[in-house]
Amino acid sequence: MITNVYIDGFNLYYRALKPNPQYRWLDLSKLSQSLVPAHQINRIRYFTAIVDQRPDDPLQQRRQLLYLRALQTIPNLSIHYGQFKTRNQLRPLARPVGNFNGLVLVKNNEEKGTDVNLATYLVMDG
Repeated sequence: MITNVYIDGFNLYYRALKPNPQYRWLDLSKLSQSLVPAHQINRIRYFTAIVDQRPDDPLQQRRQLLYLRALQTIPNLSIHYGQFKTRNQLRPLARPVGNFNGLVLVKNNEEKGTDVNLATYLVMDG
């Protein structure tokens, strides 16, 4: 059986790779083949967005770009990009500070387009 594999990069990272650092350089081709050993992997589509640089982790974007460059060495893998949108949003404090228990203005980063891209390719390839 010929099989296509679709990977949501952020779900993979935050649910499987981040809590298990020993798997951070996971070979997605080998993973795909191990999940369906009797199938021929036709293509792997990896969906992500480039993270913005953050003051609390200035190397985050560089690490992601390095991983994406490594993924590009897998012959049947293609990377599809969404984007991040940053907007200011009022949010309540989790723990009031002194007498202040109101709202604070925070930057909210939201990934946009990745899920739509994944669904679109899934339908189109099908």
